[in-house]
Amino acid sequence: MIPNGWFVLQQPKYKTPSVFDLHERGLFTSMPSVTRESGACLIINEDNQVGVYYKCVAQGHKVQENISYAYRVDLGILRLTADMKLDEKALADIGESGAREEILRVHGEWYKSYIPLQADGSLDNAELERKLNSSLSEGKKLYREELKRKNSRWIEPFLGRKIWDFRRVLYRLVAGELYPDYRARGGEDAEDGLIRKIQLFSRIYDSDDPDNLLKPDGNNWENEDEMWDCWIAYAGSESEAKRVCQSMEAVFRPLPAMLS
Repeated sequence: MIPNGWFVLQQPKYKTPSVFDLHERGLFTSMPSVTRESGACLIINEDNQVGVYYKCVAQGHKVQENISYAYRVDLGILRLTADMKLDEKALADIGESGAREEILRVHGEWYKSYIPLQADGSLDNAELERKLNSSLSEGKKLYREELKRKNSRWIEPFLGRKIWDFRRVLYRLVAGELYPDYRARGGEDAEDGLIRKIQLFSRIYDSDDPDNLLKPDGNNWENEDEMWDCWIAYAGSESEAKRVCQSMEAVFRPLPAMLS
């Protein structure tokens, strides 16, 4: 798991269990069993800002809910400078030497293999921007596919019933408008595919407690962006996700007035 708003740019293949496999609370009564006590990976955000996300197991006494913990997981993000170098002051502020060494190693390997240079050794900014944009798109895709996988167990088993109910009642009222509107907006899926996507959207956004973003399985979404990214994964692309929503908005919103 990486912080919200960031996507994986490069993840070293650590043997499991690594520090990245430890639970999110990050508190332990004894030294957790890990193959290495620190880890780092390269991450990127929507603004093409690159950072090194690190975690390390450190000693530190803390009492929480009457339980005494002797170890904790320290973590943070070191944002790279404009020339994709490490900020030496920020690096020096990290207390654990093992974490600093791992950050240096991971960043060094990434920089050597990823950063494009011109013939004179200077940074090729145009090529770097192209690579970062491509990496951001791939990072988003991987993140969304992981959301789809994690939530599929409570989304997909209910689709058959939802599609049947939709066809039996609501679809009869909009059958002449819905699919033509979708096609007019550039949609290429078959009519059955559109109906399935609409019910996927309905299932993802179904909540008995929308203020707390409660999922039907009893867990909570992190935020509205996470819901949207899961929907994009099922729709196939962000443009398709928006297209289906636009067709639903255009066709479903006038229904209450028409039926009154």
